Amino acid sequence: MGANVIAIDVDAKKLEAAMLEGAVATVDASDENPIEVVHEVTKGGAHVSVDALGIKTTCVNSIRSLRARGRHWPSWLVNHHRPTVRPAM
Repeated sequence: MGANVIAIDVDAKKLEAAMLEGAVATVDASDENPIEVVHEVTKGGAHVSVDALGIKTTCVNSIRSLRARGRHWPSWLVNHHRPTVRPAM
């Protein structure tokens, strides 16, 4: 048992790569409404959404794609707040 991934992007090559890696569906956000497509494919919304970009549009779409009591994971927070380590002089 695992996750059923719905990949959302505006780059056709990235969407094609996602399908090759096992995504069950893809959404070209420049051409389709990702929120509507996710709700349709999942029959009510995603259980979990991951926002890897961290801009307002992707964050809002990710959250609105969830079903009731779904979980949102802003993965970009991990990368943007990583402390910088500088070597001692």
